[in-house]
Amino acid sequence: MHRLFIKLFFGFLAFTLASMALSVILAFTASKGPWSEHRQRVRHERQEMFRLSVELYGYGAAAVLKDEGLGGYLTYRQHFLERMRTRTWLLYPDHLTVSGDPLPDQVQNILQKLPGEKTSRVAVLENELLVLTEFSHREERWIMVALVPLPPHAERLMFRFPKDLGIRFWSSIFLAVILCWAIARHITGPIARLRFATRNVAAGNLSVRVAPDMGNRKDELGLLARDFDTMTGRMADLLNARDRLLRDISHELRSPLARMAVALELARKGGGDVGALGRMEMEMERLNTMIGEILTLARLSSGSGEDVPFEKVNFSSLVMDVVADADFEAQGQSRSVVFSGEGEIILEGSPTLLHRAVENVIRNALRHTPEEGEVEVSLSLEEENEALLRVSDPGPGVPEKDLPRIFEPFYRVHDDRDRRTGGVGLGLAITGQAIRRHGGSIRAVNHEGGFSVNIRLPVKTAGAFPAAVGMSMD
Repeated sequence: MHRLFIKLFFGFLAFTLASMALSVILAFTASKGPWSEHRQRVRHERQEMFRLSVELYGYGAAAVLKDEGLGGYLTYRQHFLERMRTRTWLLYPDHLTVSGDPLPDQVQNILQKLPGEKTSRVAVLENELLVLTEFSHREERWIMVALVPLPPHAERLMFRFPKDLGIRFWSSIFLAVILCWAIARHITGPIARLRFATRNVAAGNLSVRVAPDMGNRKDELGLLARDFDTMTGRMADLLNARDRLLRDISHELRSPLARMAVALELARKGGGDVGALGRMEMEMERLNTMIGEILTLARLSSGSGEDVPFEKVNFSSLVMDVVADADFEAQGQSRSVVFSGEGEIILEGSPTLLHRAVENVIRNALRHTPEEGEVEVSLSLEEENEALLRVSDPGPGVPEKDLPRIFEPFYRVHDDRDRRTGGVGLGLAITGQAIRRHGGSIRAVNHEGGFSVNIRLPVKTAGAFPAAVGMSMD
């Protein structure tokens, strides 16, 4: 985890520093070549524009001085200061001001360093632009000095790097380090928590959860944490189901064996009592059936039944055959099974698995149907091109909390293991696996006056009888 953090941290930092270095390189590169020549030309043109403007102003100032005297010149200069916010001085050739007020020290120093020939200079002094220009008016030489105020950061217009470039550079690096550390931590922190939770799960602690520690993250790591919690919850359910399955199998196998032992003892004492031997044979048959169901469920659950051959199945005919058999057996229990359906529904599947699935549901409905009751079986073709098989009984139904679990192995609503009402809890589990193997779905619902199981199966092809066919067996 630390190696991932280091990789992310230095990766982000290297990218940030590379971007900063590229910016500096581009800035220095811009100071050379064609772009630099263009900037120099633009700067020269600006300087010349300022110099000509100040020279023009100087012509006016010299003319006012000659025509109106010193008072008129001072009024003219004050008016220019108020309008343009620019300080000006008109100088004689010996650098003395006409107004008599002294020049700023910086300006005086620059004047002293200028050569004796014609004076012309444009320079930046902190927040002001110094413009010096020498001109002739009425055959007299004059020097005009102007300090033009510059807007904030005007030095950038003069293409200068800021004086505090070093401070800015190191401050940027410091902020980049903090930001990269925070980003790397934000990414690797949840991964570290996932790793810790994975170790707990490997140690057998399936109650550990990750999502609550990550807050309300909506990104991929948050989704991964929620999926991890779902996985651990599912693993806990599977392990609990495994333990329950082992307990149930132990009980279900021991009960017939115990009865067989009693029957065998009675047969031994009774010299081969036929009733005891028949009881033993029945229990052996029950045990054999149960083991067969367990093997069938295990094969379907593990996916080893993938090699079950699929073929075209007349599902309507298959359901009617199952209904006919179930109704025949139900007549002896004062119950009945009725069927209603439209058309002929053909689908792809395993006739054996589909027959077993439909039979388990119908027999389960009969088991919970009171005497003189009726199990209703209906088959229809839905608009979504799927077959809907509904099996309804007038029994007491199932508590809502138990509905999602009745298709689990060995799960029964009542724990008294009453063979008359509950069986061993494998029939509906086998049905659920068989239906899902065919790409379908199964759902149990309570309704007013009874209980229903709805099975949906995808239909590859479907035909129709010339007329609607209904079947009812009483």
